[in-house]
Amino acid sequence: MARLLAIWTLVALALLAPSAHADPGAGFSSVAGRTLSSVRWDVDAAAFSLARLEAETGWRAGAVIDAARWSALSEGVARAGAAAGFLGARVSRLSFNEDGAKLVAVVTVDAGEPCRIGRVDLYGLRGADSLEALRALGWGAGETWSEEKLAAGLTRVVNGLVVSGHPFAQARVRRLDVSEGKANVEIAVLRGDSAIVDSVHLDGPHRTRPAVVAHAIGGLQGEPYDPRRADEARTRLQHLGTFASVGAPRFEMTAPGRGLLRYDVAEGRGSSFDGVVGYQGEGHALAGTARLQLENIAGTARRAELSWQGRGSGNADFLLAYREPFFFGLPIATGLTFTQELADSAYTRTDYDLGFELTAGEGLGVELGLGGGRVVSDFGDIRRSNRQRTYAALRKETEGWRAQGASGRRRAARFELTTSQEFVRDHAASGALVHDRIYALGLATQLARPWGNRVARVGLSGGLRVAEKQELGAYDLYPLGGAESLRGYREQQFRTPRYALLQLEHGWRVADGDVFLFLDQAVFRHDQAAVSDSTGGSETLYRAGYGFGAWLPTSVGRAGLVLGWGQGDGPLDAKLHLTLRSQF
Repeated sequence: MARLLAIWTLVALALLAPSAHADPGAGFSSVAGRTLSSVRWDVDAAAFSLARLEAETGWRAGAVIDAARWSALSEGVARAGAAAGFLGARVSRLSFNEDGAKLVAVVTVDAGEPCRIGRVDLYGLRGADSLEALRALGWGAGETWSEEKLAAGLTRVVNGLVVSGHPFAQARVRRLDVSEGKANVEIAVLRGDSAIVDSVHLDGPHRTRPAVVAHAIGGLQGEPYDPRRADEARTRLQHLGTFASVGAPRFEMTAPGRGLLRYDVAEGRGSSFDGVVGYQGEGHALAGTARLQLENIAGTARRAELSWQGRGSGNADFLLAYREPFFFGLPIATGLTFTQELADSAYTRTDYDLGFELTAGEGLGVELGLGGGRVVSDFGDIRRSNRQRTYAALRKETEGWRAQGASGRRRAARFELTTSQEFVRDHAASGALVHDRIYALGLATQLARPWGNRVARVGLSGGLRVAEKQELGAYDLYPLGGAESLRGYREQQFRTPRYALLQLEHGWRVADGDVFLFLDQAVFRHDQAAVSDSTGGSETLYRAGYGFGAWLPTSVGRAGLVLGWGQGDGPLDAKLHLTLRSQF
């Protein structure tokens, strides 16, 4: 990788400063081996930082005066002065005061005049390249000397050369001439040889096929090393979804003009199966969920999900999803989703969506998609409804989330913002055809982090759905309640067009698992007419669910148990949810 040699020649600066003048009776031999009880700095310039003087010289309370520390005083003062813009700073007097067993050093510093830039000469580049480097340096005659500004300018010069294909470019101060308050600077720039990327290696165990990796990082091998393209390839590797983390690119020379590009990688989460059985005290009904998630299928970075949720009494939800990492060879992930909702004899809703996900940075993805759906009902005013929609989503995940999700073993966060527009054609029981448009906005964010031997989890989600002309039907409302939303209530006990849900968990680690307390709080609009034959209006409700749960390791995976109560529940009205999660 590129190395920046910002050599200030501060040793030369120290040589410009005269040696410290000590009291005749306060030479090194008289204080050698003594410990300083304190140091008083007498500086005639307010711009000097006493902390910087102590850091550069090592002269502070508790320091032992030895030969190295004695000789470092002048050089340290010169470096501190250069940082403050005084290149002529020197030690003008050094004395020691005895106070019993205590030894106090008094250092008088002559800062001199603030130094300004005189002439800046650049060597090693010609023509347009030299002018470009001078612009990148950002320094001009007459400006106040600034060590930080010089360092930043040299960094920009080197980075510009690195981007142009010279990974070992160097820039250094070749000469610094200070006289009459002006500093004339000569900067030497060495391009270094351009280097060809012979091969790209992923360091770390992983199951992703080499052909898939080569497709994601295409355009690097056999080309001159370009750090911008290497970073873009890193982002594409992360976007595959098969790695929990991908380290920054490291370029290593293997021969003159040739090198090897490396990325440190860590395998992402494996495939999993979740099975849930719940007992709802009210109604004495069992509910079940089964979810199969296949990650990185056969090392191809493809992903699939199949899930079923049974809510008893003929109510069930199905989902089938598939994700392809490339779209006709382009680094655009393509996903196809099919869902179906059966609501006993009330209605059947079927939806399909096609989405295209693009990476927009580390852990950041943007998805654009289109889809459609159909609702069939034997009751109500609407007997058939056809839909076409477009949607967009913005997602951000941290490395900890990709590795372990909301386990709380690592700090992890996830954010998702979705919006959609749905064009509706409703066929009424009377034979009329009604056109409408539905808009939706959703937000979901989750944060998990370890806290000593504890675990803290926070989730905030919400949704808003509105129609232009008609009231929303039950099949257009958000379901709320159950193990994955408002715990302590029956599965999909409420239906709402808008809601906000806050979920809090505080847990304690137990071996490889944890036990936790939870509190779920929801504010939502409840439309009675949309979920029953009632003609009642709408009301804003607040509901809280609370309880406790545990995640414990077993021989076949992780077992979860949640016991929750809702508003007005007695001790025997708890909702019990059992989960078994197995990874393979």
